[in-house]
Order: sequence, then structure tokens, then C-alpha cells
Amino acid sequence: MAWISRRSTRAFAGAGAALVLGGAALWSVSSATARSGLEVLVGSAPFECVDPEAVTTNDLQLGSDDGVAVTLPALSVTRNLDCRFTFIVHNTSNVDVKVKSVDIQLAGPGNGTGVQIGTLEFNGNTFRALDNQEADARFEINDSLPAGEAARVTAMVGSMPGCLGAGGSQSMVNSPSLRISALGLGGDVSPRGPVYSLMGTAESSCEN
Repeated sequence: MAWISRRSTRAFAGAGAALVLGGAALWSVSSATARSGLEVLVGSAPFECVDPEAVTTNDLQLGSDDGVAVTLPALSVTRNLDCRFTFIVHNTSNVDVKVKSVDIQLAGPGNGTGVQIGTLEFNGNTFRALDNQEADARFEINDSLPAGEAARVTAMVGSMPGCLGAGGSQSMVNSPSLRISALGLGGDVSPRGPVYSLMGTAESSCEN
């Protein structure tokens, strides 16, 4: 039987460990690349309401008074909101990406704006928001989006007790937020920057 020195054994072990670490690093990079390929797209007109006057815009000032203003789609908060909020999830990567959950800011049972999102449709399936009494509405999805495909997501927007002062506004940043996984590793993805606003009305005023 051939004799192998202890030094050679250590060298073989070290090479094996390096291969394992290298493979793990490559897997992590591949997962991160796939996750970065999932886009959450909110268009310029994401709201559709039974009362068309509930759909409006908000000129949001960025920075100081002489900064840049951006016009965001907005929803006027009234007592009888009946609206749809639609956005797109697009998987531009070359592997399937699993959407684990969707969070929508200040639309959960514990928020105080007067707006609530209770159901959501994703890939033809309807999901109910978790009854977690948190400010954000969370939906457990656990559905895969194949490589190169897009899904239209529709959330049903209604009213709940709350208050948002007349003339005031609340702008959502990086919402909706998705918890996702690709190649077994997880992360979060959302639109960048301000996305849409809620606008206070006489009906949503804290005085009522």
C-alpha cells in the first residue's frame, strides 16, 4: 500500500475545504444575482377606484424647499374606499425565484391612516392578510415565479377606523416589499424611493 505523508494528507484536506468554500461562495453569488433580478414595478396609475375622485396625485418635495419635487400617484382617504392597487413582479433572472411574502406599508390592521388591504391576488390565487395587528399588511405567498416571467399583483383597498389630517399626506417608500428566495438563499426586494401617497381629506380627519 502506498504511503502518504501527513503533510500531503493535510494538503488534500485543505484543497477539499477550499473547494467547498469556493463552491459555497459561488452559490451565494448566484443566489444574490438571481434575487437582484426580481423587480417590483409600481406604475404611474396603480389605483383604480369605484369613486374615480379617490384617485389623485401628490407633488412630494425631496430635500429642502428648493429641492426636487416628484409627482406620485395618490389615494384620497375617505370613509368608503373601494379600490384596487395593482403592481407587477418581474423575474428577469435565469432561475425560478420564490416569493415568500408581500408587505404593504400602512395597510395592516394596526395602522392609523384609515386604509386597509385585506386581500391580495398573486398568480391567480387569493391571499388574506395576516391578522397580526401590525401597521403593515403582510401576505404569506410561498409561490415560485419562473425565470423570465412576470406576475400581476392586485390588492383590494378598503377603509378602516383611523385618521389622516385633511390636507396632510403619508408617502410610502420602498413599498410593496417582498421577501424572496433563490437557490435556497433569502433576501428582500422592493421599489426604490417614494412610490405612492395617501392623502388626507375631511372624511379622514382626526377631528371626525
